[in-house]
Amino acid sequence: MSAQISLGSGTNTGTMPVLTNWGYTYSQQIFLKSELNAVAAGNITGVKFNLGATSSIANSTTWKVYIGQTAKTTFSSTSDWIPLASLTQVFDGEVVNNNGEVTVTFSAPFAYNNTDNLVIAVDENKPNFDDALYFYTYSGISNSTLYYRSDTTNPDPAGTLPTGTRSATKSRITFLGLSPNAPSCPVVSAPAAAATGVSVLPSISWAAAATASSYKISLGTTAGGTDVMNMMDVGNVTSYTLANPLNYNTQYYVTVYAMNAAGTSSGCTERSFTTGGITCPSVSAPSNNATNAPLQPTISWASSAGATGYRLTVGTTAGSTNVLNNVDLGNVTSYTFPSPLALSTDYFYTVNAYSGGVTSSSCAERKFTTTTVTPVSNDECGGAIALVPGGNFDQNAITGTNMNSTSGSVATCQTNSNNNVWYSVIVPASGSITLETKAGTSSTFTDTVMSVYSGNCSGLTLIQCNDDNPAGGLFSYIALTGQTPGAKLYISVWKYTGNTSVTDGEFRISAYDASIVLATHEVKESKNNIKVYPNPFSDVLNISDIANVKTVWIADISGRVVKTVVKPDAILYLNELKQGVYIITLEMKDGSKQTIKAIKK
Repeated sequence: MSAQISLGSGTNTGTMPVLTNWGYTYSQQIFLKSELNAVAAGNITGVKFNLGATSSIANSTTWKVYIGQTAKTTFSSTSDWIPLASLTQVFDGEVVNNNGEVTVTFSAPFAYNNTDNLVIAVDENKPNFDDALYFYTYSGISNSTLYYRSDTTNPDPAGTLPTGTRSATKSRITFLGLSPNAPSCPVVSAPAAAATGVSVLPSISWAAAATASSYKISLGTTAGGTDVMNMMDVGNVTSYTLANPLNYNTQYYVTVYAMNAAGTSSGCTERSFTTGGITCPSVSAPSNNATNAPLQPTISWASSAGATGYRLTVGTTAGSTNVLNNVDLGNVTSYTFPSPLALSTDYFYTVNAYSGGVTSSSCAERKFTTTTVTPVSNDECGGAIALVPGGNFDQNAITGTNMNSTSGSVATCQTNSNNNVWYSVIVPASGSITLETKAGTSSTFTDTVMSVYSGNCSGLTLIQCNDDNPAGGLFSYIALTGQTPGAKLYISVWKYTGNTSVTDGEFRISAYDASIVLATHEVKESKNNIKVYPNPFSDVLNISDIANVKTVWIADISGRVVKTVVKPDAILYLNELKQGVYIITLEMKDGSKQTIKAIKK
């Protein structure tokens, strides 16, 4: 296995040694003695070419192969063919793709003098063609190959050859029978020698070294040092980007070595570079000098190499810090203002990156100007308008609007939605609540989408989402049961955007449940058997028949449960309640409920 020399790497495809998507090909390639880097003269017993393991070359398999020695390094023109008299035919037959390799075994070994350059010529003679350029190639020196291709004309190397095409594209090739020297040292191109201001995640690049099968890198903070990388094998590549950031403002020393089966290059030149400070983040939004920005804008930026966090400064005049003063945001790439900014106001902001005690410097200050239009008060969850549950839709319905809403989210059940506004409701004692929207008076807002959430504004959990009323119509309707009495729910209402005739505007919204049957100005006894008295009461409320009562819920007129009594006595002590109207719900042992309104004096 050591008696072979391989040139080139990678899986790029190209024009050598044959063009499988043409009917006929004749090619000549010059390989320099310096490329071969053989340890001594020797007999070449064959060559191997590489291609995809499953690639079909069924119509490109009839080959004649020639080899020769030449003083040429390149082809001087498109007709500068090396004559057949200067070449030796070493193969005439059929080739096959054997799991990604086409091996051409010579009919007799060819004695290479290790003084001249080599030329390999391939004459592909099978009619018809395959679908693509399957053979793997690499880029050599300019004009080091010459080829002719045709679907109809099969060139004769023994006759006058037609004008061809020159190229730098060369076959990935293995010469069998030659033993390689250890490769020469790679020529490093980046970072430049003695470069300053280099990224803490630099890419180290070099030119391929002839016959190298892989490369090793040493990197340290002192000359000859290996405290960062110690002869680390990075594979058969020509560049390597560090996975972990280096230190800022630090000098580093780097050496790249090439290796193959014969050994590792020696005496390779060490070069140094110095890292720069942490770079300023590239801010993308809001655009600089943006106007009509929302009152709760999001500032976004790209991450800086090696940064562990970011700080934000915001003020209403250039260089000021009266809104945010170098606030540490952590390792994020965006920040949304949690509360609305002022209308029609200039804001100046700067984003800085940091890592440990190192912070980016001279980062550009940017500016945006907020909109002159006010957002409705319930534009965000934190401004949700409270709905008072009624006994039916009309009892406590209110008129809402999404005019001037700036929210950008969409509903989970209908992505054609925008400009949402927020409401909240307290679950009544029954644990059931219906949320419904209807058309406003003479409004072009004719189609809503609605979602109901539990939790709080900083952590909402979706309960249900609805686009159209199940009973018919374009206005949303959600009926919930089994909710926790006294829990606060949040309702988001969107405008449906799939119909261009639907515009922002007014709509009606209501929360209701049939258990809430008494108006706030009414005082009358329940028609059920159990009674509470006196009504109105002062501090004590009596229950006429406690034997079958399992639980008592006491809710204020908004439906918020203020007291729960499990296994109650016949006397309820309610001195802690404020004056007002209360809904008393009695849950019986058989699961039925009785609701009574009472007034505390």
